[in-house]
Amino acid sequence: MKIPPALERVSFLLKRDARKLFFPFRWQKKAAISHEKIKFSAYLSVYNDWDLLAPALLSIASYVDELVVVDGAYEWMVPYLEAIGSDPLRSDARVYAALDASGIHYRTINGTWKNEAEKRVAGYEACIHRYVYRIDADEVLFFNDEALDAFLGSGCAVAEMQMPLYAAPGWIVRSTGLRGLVRKIPSQLCLFDTRKISASTHLKYLWLVLAGESPAPQDDSTFAVFERPIAFCAHLSGWRTAETAVNRAVFYMLNWMRHHEVSWVPAPNGSSNGDFEVVFRTIPAMRIRNALKRGKISLGTIDLSPGEALAGSPLSSTQEQAFAGLYAFFLDGLATQNQEVTSQQQTLIFGEPVFLDISTQAARSALSADGTVTITTTVPLASLTLRIHSVVTISPFCVVEDLPHVITGRNFSFELPAVPPSDKRLLRQAVEFVGYFGEGGAGRGFCEFIVNTPS
Repeated sequence: MKIPPALERVSFLLKRDARKLFFPFRWQKKAAISHEKIKFSAYLSVYNDWDLLAPALLSIASYVDELVVVDGAYEWMVPYLEAIGSDPLRSDARVYAALDASGIHYRTINGTWKNEAEKRVAGYEACIHRYVYRIDADEVLFFNDEALDAFLGSGCAVAEMQMPLYAAPGWIVRSTGLRGLVRKIPSQLCLFDTRKISASTHLKYLWLVLAGESPAPQDDSTFAVFERPIAFCAHLSGWRTAETAVNRAVFYMLNWMRHHEVSWVPAPNGSSNGDFEVVFRTIPAMRIRNALKRGKISLGTIDLSPGEALAGSPLSSTQEQAFAGLYAFFLDGLATQNQEVTSQQQTLIFGEPVFLDISTQAARSALSADGTVTITTTVPLASLTLRIHSVVTISPFCVVEDLPHVITGRNFSFELPAVPPSDKRLLRQAVEFVGYFGEGGAGRGFCEFIVNTPS
């Protein structure tokens, strides 16, 4: 009888964590092996992701003897990349500048790929050393040498790292549900013994965006995870500037288009379903890209999911100096984006949210000198949703409120909320607006908008 997938997954997790659940001190009974006497490989699956790559590589440089870089886009994204003039086989030169600056010996595998799983298998198989790290371009690691040495002498085949998502310097996102009670800081598997775990089998231990496209494991063996995290990883996924964050946003949007109707594409019979030629005839690829620069993904942490809360970072301020400057650079980029929306027209996709960051005084001043923001669209809107998102360091941590506004023809205006200068509890704040066109707001397509500033 075939085991239901949900039960099979529970069984895998219990077997995987058996040592941690039942033998929490077993690691002490094994002899430690110095990591300085072991050679390590690492693989990096990447495409046009450079903002955080340099500090990520610097954090692993003394722990990695070779790095395999698996570069190139997914096959189904090639029509989009060709439309915007990008090379689907090779990342931007800034990726290679970060690799060269790291001092790590690296090799590249370039190509177009069916999915993320194929890239990760290719990277894992190309590594020459017994122990292989899985690394990403948005992760800054702090190793625990004692735990790493204990893992190497434990006989375990896989090790993990603590990996919380950082909302801002000093603040991480944690779970408030059962998972949060069991494990206050999220974790991810990061180091594998290739003598025991094959390339396809190691995918079982990873979180994959498109998990359903993973190849079947070569065997059904389940190996226990070492009890102690060998590293702490500052996961900085939301700190990319808009120029690279938009690549993730486009990935998620196009992946959705592969399987669903897109409401703003007036395709025959109301169906686009991954026909990117139809999509790009309706709205050029570069306009989609520019619109998504002001979508939620490009804004980082401006919301928390149900069951999530903020907690203080376990790192010291000294440790966070390795990456804290990236956050200031990220916020500066959002302020620059606000300057752009006052100087040139931007794309508004009907029914899709647009966000304007107001987390800093520079970002606010770029939109308005007196606190009043007026936005003009190229066609009159049938209706408008306008809200303010605030992330604060006290419960409920995330507040979303309607923002009063006035619509006059092709203009709508609103007042920015006042923020007391002494209020250190406010981490992030952004305005969200969604415009609707046509009778009943059912119109499809897009228009342009611009923020008007007094001359």
